[in-house]
Amino acid sequence: MKMFCALYIKELKDARNLSCILAIGTLVVQGWVLLSVEAHVIALFFSALPLWAIMFVLPFLLASSFNGEWRANTTYLLFALPVRAAVVCLCKYAAILSIGLLLFSIAGAGVYAVVARAPGEDVSQILGFFGVTPASVYGYTAGFLGCYALLTLGIVTAVEGARYTASRLRGLVTAASFVTCVILYLSMAGYFVNGLLGSLPTGPAMMAYTVLAGLVFMLIGLFLFEKFVEI
Repeated sequence: MKMFCALYIKELKDARNLSCILAIGTLVVQGWVLLSVEAHVIALFFSALPLWAIMFVLPFLLASSFNGEWRANTTYLLFALPVRAAVVCLCKYAAILSIGLLLFSIAGAGVYAVVARAPGEDVSQILGFFGVTPASVYGYTAGFLGCYALLTLGIVTAVEGARYTASRLRGLVTAASFVTCVILYLSMAGYFVNGLLGSLPTGPAMMAYTVLAGLVFMLIGLFLFEKFVEI
């Protein structure tokens, strides 16, 4: 456990520069929206932009964490530690996921502040038009972002594991493994969601499937690093 914590902290430190830039950028955007943008719809649009940016940046952060070890030739030292290779990769996954949750929290707080300052009747009128409540909107949004983070980080872990099992044509292997993961996720969605509809509504059933798929892809990546990746 001590080694896991040490590696986890090491990964957080490695990603601190970009994560700090993203956090500061998010705070700047949210502050500008709250102080300068008066129209509620426009303010909500701009305050939500950091959420979308974070969604797309997280997978690249994890991929960069894996690739950086090979570019800097530190894999020999990292995998020589008295821990399993899968544990090393799990620390990378956990560190980037933690950063993502923190960034989502900062961006989400900004969106909540924008919504909170709007007149209550305007918010109720907009939500009533779609037949939803504020609690359901917040719940589904948080669920979607969390599921997306788990899915994309799981796919990246599997792709990077496949990438480094190959001694040649790593670019082709990366593309092929990514396409395979996406096809598997989409093709199996109907079977799993339909099986869960008896006990869950459609939205939560899709979220549950997405979380399961993300964890399975993550475990596949850890298995590949543990058994087949050669330094």
